[in-house]
Amino acid sequence: MAGDVVRVLIVRRGKFMHTISKKAGQTLCIILVITICLVSAQSVIPDELHSVILSALSQADSIGMNPDPELSRELIQSVIDDLKTADALTVNYTSSGEISQEISDVMLSYIDSWKELMVVYGYLIDGGEQKNEAYTALLSNSSDRYDIALAKFTLAKDYYSKAYEALEGTEELLKKTDADALSDILPDASIPDNEAINKMLFRLRDNTMICQAYIDLCSAGIAKASSGDANSSEVQEPLLSATTLMKKLIPSPFVGEEAALFVNITFS
Repeated sequence: MAGDVVRVLIVRRGKFMHTISKKAGQTLCIILVITICLVSAQSVIPDELHSVILSALSQADSIGMNPDPELSRELIQSVIDDLKTADALTVNYTSSGEISQEISDVMLSYIDSWKELMVVYGYLIDGGEQKNEAYTALLSNSSDRYDIALAKFTLAKDYYSKAYEALEGTEELLKKTDADALSDILPDASIPDNEAINKMLFRLRDNTMICQAYIDLCSAGIAKASSGDANSSEVQEPLLSATTLMKKLIPSPFVGEEAALFVNITFS
């Protein structure tokens, strides 16, 4: 790598890339593990509606297990299609009197919460993809690596921020879902509790923050490439901002190991 690239990246590139690849698929799985828990059990709703919901949740269960972003996106769309079908069936069965308005209200609230979770999943996949592409650019020998990485980390930050907002929306929808009534309508259906949602929100917050640190780092690299003066304020100010933020993120159980690799970063 060229001389102006951070020394710690040269020394720790292998460890860094191993860390990134190991953690890349974990962001999405944390919600899936704690939310998918619907099994075939006796239900008070019509079999057709029950079957469509089972299909949606079964497919959702496999989204986080897929290393291929495009396949994950296809699964998300398939889940969304099933949820739309479930939504329409719920309305039709309510109109025909086959299910009560009370059951309908619970079902529609539950379906809406899953629709919003699919939005979260989509943003997570997009954010993770941009972040990994940014890492690749940052660790390359390309003369415009900082410009490419800056653009991609900026996109990743935006996606993580949108996922955070969507998850807050999911949280509000879940609060409106009557868990006791749902357990009677869909036996063994589980709703993520506040602790699980908060854990995911913290993960998204930390990913958003570390993307900002990378943005500052890339800004410092661009300034260094432009001026050739590693000690200029244009380089040192964003570099200090990046390392300060990385230091704050070290205790994070989600990005702490990654942040620790950049705390003592310097330009030569």
